[in-house]
Amino acid sequence: MSIITIDSSAGETQLTNELELRIGRTVQIKRAPLPLGDIDIDLENGFRMLIERKSTVDLANSLTDSRYASQTQRMRDMCASNPDVKVGLLISSPLPDFDQSLHSIPGSTLYSCLTKLQLRDNFKILFAHNIEDSASVIAQLVNHALKGSFTSNPSSSSGTRLGKRPRDAAAEPLAAALATILGVSPAMASSIHAAFPTASSIIAASTTELAAIPTGKRSVGQKVATRIKEAFH
Repeated sequence: MSIITIDSSAGETQLTNELELRIGRTVQIKRAPLPLGDIDIDLENGFRMLIERKSTVDLANSLTDSRYASQTQRMRDMCASNPDVKVGLLISSPLPDFDQSLHSIPGSTLYSCLTKLQLRDNFKILFAHNIEDSASVIAQLVNHALKGSFTSNPSSSSGTRLGKRPRDAAAEPLAAALATILGVSPAMASSIHAAFPTASSIIAASTTELAAIPTGKRSVGQKVATRIKEAFH
């Protein structure tokens, strides 16, 4: 049986109701106290994911009162002891612009935290604008997981086509994380990854080296390079 357990705190009541409307006939949705996270997805095909849901205001506040550090450390510990369980952070309201602040926390700091969670800790970062969107994102995730959409395609690893370089599976998360940085398009992210193929090499690179990477008809540029360095430190 597929079950979604939502934390019994009052703040998740609307989310529970919205999920019931969207996938209540597909999976069992129940409320219970969760020791970690806000949503525990446990599907009959073996897919398991624990999601912490935060508004951008809550994310900013958690950085100032140390909740962020303790929560993410507990989730990292859980990942280490349960490698088959995916861990996600659902941001359930719009992020501020990179150069703006929210509750005295610079937008660049928020983006940096999310980038580190993706690259360093392998957290899955999900985005929504409100509770209704959050329910739709979770419902879509569950439907894809039930169809096996998140398992690797055996045909992609059974062999390689002549003249094609085998795809590096680790490249996709790194490029995807780079593309979340303001000013970095998917094409630019691919160019950066080609020049610096690992997170550690990006960290070791200078701002000047990153700025000089050619991408299309121009280079990355100093402003975007500075944002990349801030996101990786």
